[in-house]
Amino acid sequence: MTHAIDCAAVADAQSIPREMIADTFLNPGSDKARRLQRHVQVYEYDPTRAVALLQEADWRRGTDGTMRDNDGRAFAFELRSTREPQALILADLWTAIGLRAEIFITPPALARDIEFQANVKGVETSGYFISFGSWRGRVHSSAIPTPENRYAGLNRTYYENAEVDALIDRFSVALDESEREQVEGQIIERVTGDAVFYPLSIRGQASSVKKSITGLTPILDSPGLRVCESIESDLS
Repeated sequence: MTHAIDCAAVADAQSIPREMIADTFLNPGSDKARRLQRHVQVYEYDPTRAVALLQEADWRRGTDGTMRDNDGRAFAFELRSTREPQALILADLWTAIGLRAEIFITPPALARDIEFQANVKGVETSGYFISFGSWRGRVHSSAIPTPENRYAGLNRTYYENAEVDALIDRFSVALDESEREQVEGQIIERVTGDAVFYPLSIRGQASSVKKSITGLTPILDSPGLRVCESIESDLS
């Protein structure tokens, strides 16, 4: 599914400058991104490769052009988004390789309903800040939203990997900067290798202060990130 995403087309559909396209979970152009880029698994836009991977998993196009499993079930899923242009172009891209995305544009009231947000099954587009706490807040299994934690977690992909959990635990307490960066590289390698979510674009932010205020340090590695998130599915 990630190989079928044409990020340029997704950006163009929303009038987002192509310079804001993201292929990493790091701030483009930053020294940190240059140092850790080798750990990032990038999924180039390649529909032929996407179809080949689906066929390797025993999906075949039916007479209607839709990918189906050996029992004839269509590869159909819900695509939730708050941005209709984004959802439409993503659905078109997946339709082109035989996948059937059923678009649901989330109304503002439901966008604030954490139980509703936690129970999506399919794909969701969302945005969040890349920051020190993002790995624990978005990837660690302790952040999976459940009735027990009142759906407070933001790991809505239900991603659970004991090795990644251990790395995040180590990353969160490491005081040495070089050790922390080395561990984060391992986290990035595993999370992008598992295609837990796929980056679409970076959203920059600007702040202004009076000239008389001094000593402020800009945050260079915490831009906003738009992503596609793969959620728990009934298909196997």
